[in-house]
Amino acid sequence: MAEPCELTPILGNYIEKDQHYTIIGGGISGLLLGFFMKDAGISFEIREKSDRVGGMIATNACDYGSVETGANGILWCKEIDYVARKLDLKPLAPNQKDKKRFFVRNKKLNQFPLRVFETLGFLGRMLTPHSGKIKTVYDFGRQYMGESATRQILSPALAGIYGTSAEQLSFDGSLKMLSRMLSLSRWLPLAWFRNRKQNKTNNSVGLPKGLHSFRGGMQVLVDHLSEYLKDEIKLNTKVTSIDKERHIISTVPAHVILQMIPNGHLKDLLSQVRYQGLFSVSLFFKKGQFANFKPGFGCLIPREEGLVSLGVLFTSIIFPERVNDETVLNLRCILHYNERTAILSDEQLVDVLINDLDQLFGLSGKPLEHKIYGWEQGLPIYSPELNDLLPQLDQVLKESHPKLRIFGNYTGEISVRGACQTAFKAIKA
Repeated sequence: MAEPCELTPILGNYIEKDQHYTIIGGGISGLLLGFFMKDAGISFEIREKSDRVGGMIATNACDYGSVETGANGILWCKEIDYVARKLDLKPLAPNQKDKKRFFVRNKKLNQFPLRVFETLGFLGRMLTPHSGKIKTVYDFGRQYMGESATRQILSPALAGIYGTSAEQLSFDGSLKMLSRMLSLSRWLPLAWFRNRKQNKTNNSVGLPKGLHSFRGGMQVLVDHLSEYLKDEIKLNTKVTSIDKERHIISTVPAHVILQMIPNGHLKDLLSQVRYQGLFSVSLFFKKGQFANFKPGFGCLIPREEGLVSLGVLFTSIIFPERVNDETVLNLRCILHYNERTAILSDEQLVDVLINDLDQLFGLSGKPLEHKIYGWEQGLPIYSPELNDLLPQLDQVLKESHPKLRIFGNYTGEISVRGACQTAFKAIKA
């Protein structure tokens, strides 16, 4: 574990407010950055190669309801609240009745999956100082939580966010708050106290708490941002090379921008960013098709369970508007896009997930409807190598490419919330 380094909110030089910028990419990062730039009176244009903006964020209508292709919602914060208010968007609160989150152990759903002796060991480790090296999330978990808690709770929880296991995840890069705390003290209770003392200010008083979306889904946010930025967005406009004389901000994935950059150190660094392929499969069932379904927000599945799914979101329990009929259940399975799953037909993939759901909930019959979305390079892997790579990228941009900035879900924040906070900090700070 290293002292967390503070990078420029967007990699490269700070944004100069008297310049004109070309933003490459109309995904959610590009749209949010454009929002704050327009709000600050900075001149820019957004170039998007496709005929729509939003990237992986979209809400699609089906016969039985609606499905999200990307984020299911947003963990609300003051920056998102500012955007929503400016766009006259009202947050949609999740179901307040059935809010349980489950972990799977031995194919059973549990809110707390540890046994008595595992729990005692977990508490003992949390209350004991540790001096071992912490490079990955697994290193932290093994020292401060124990093997069982790491396998049963920590790793599946982080896989639900980052799409990969605790062994592959950088502790400093993916658990930033904990990393900062442990830089204050390796005894967790004292670290928590010192961190709390340093961060007494609460700017979120009166704001919605936790997960929220919008009536009509996440596409509503994309549509409102698109309307707000309609004069700056240029669709069907592909950028093939970087003009070193222009101020450019890339918000596209690393594997896309490196195709626009000539051979050199920057291209070599960008080629080291690795991605995890993912499938998102939404399935609609009649509620009566399940023998032992438990209402809640969803379940996380440790790899030791032997199931294909990393987790299952109970979409229509979280947001009941996501189905057209209250007798229907909308479930969303997240799984890896790999050599095993990529070769499957849609029907075969659905059959694999039916088997998972049958083992978990006692499923009978086929889904009423399904929607499959797959990305061979879905999410960046927040590995220790990526964490070490970002400062190098920042330095090379500042020294050798002073008019190029890079911002995306691989530059420090993977979530929509994180993208919004980073864009706000870059423009408003």
